[in-house]
Amino acid sequence: YQRGVAKHRITGHNRHNRQSGTRNKKTRLSDALINSRRVKTVAASNRKYPKRATMNAVIVDDNKTNLVIFEAILSQIENINAICFENPIDAFAYCEDLENSIDLLVVDFMMPFIDGVEFTTKFRQLQGKSEIPIIVVTAFVEPEIRYKALEAGANDFLTKPIDKVELKSRVKNML
Repeated sequence: YQRGVAKHRITGHNRHNRQSGTRNKKTRLSDALINSRRVKTVAASNRKYPKRATMNAVIVDDNKTNLVIFEAILSQIENINAICFENPIDAFAYCEDLENSIDLLVVDFMMPFIDGVEFTTKFRQLQGKSEIPIIVVTAFVEPEIRYKALEAGANDFLTKPIDKVELKSRVKNML
């Protein structure tokens, strides 16, 4: 009798399983499903996905310190290339050139020569730039400024001083 019990324990058959043959079939079926899922999961994890192409974020701010901060934060995001401009006129010339690929625009509200709202308006009028996400950065909290920027075509806002986590999250969400 002891040899029989040991045999039954090893094979998974005992008198309870013999009484209900469907349980044995269900157990084998569920084991097969689990094993097939494991195989699929392993196969999926071994796939070679193409690397995401580098995306260009154009940053326009007349304050050099802010540009350094933006560039340092964005460099922590994989596949992001920060292209920085202190002068909004130079930045706009870069944006006008159809050879330059732009995936995101971060523009300061208060700048010399042209403010962020005017920059955004002119940027939206450029060929192929109507769908590119724009984040306007401002130290002002007045809603009127935000309304103007939204009407000009901005997608989002950041307030100064810049919060590192917030900037990274917003950029990731927009791209």
